[in-house]
Amino acid sequence: NVTDTDYDTSDRTGVRDYIHVVHFATGHITCMKKFKENCGLQIYNLGIGKGCSILEMIKILEKVSGKTIAYKECPR
Repeated sequence: NVTDTDYDTSDRTGVRDYIHVVHFATGHITCMKKFKENCGLQIYNLGIGKGCSILEMIKILEKVSGKTIAYKECPR
């Protein structure tokens, strides 16, 4: 189910900055190492700065997999 269909975006779905789980884990390890080195407060952005809507992600996954992904738009 796609429940976020009331956003002010081109396809009315929420936009997220997706990241691969390995990159996310590597980012966390890097942050922990920096914390251990007492580098003070640091801010790290683990995203790439380019969002993708939920429906765009569904279309990308369909294209890559060659399969249709069944979904329905529902209220939150």
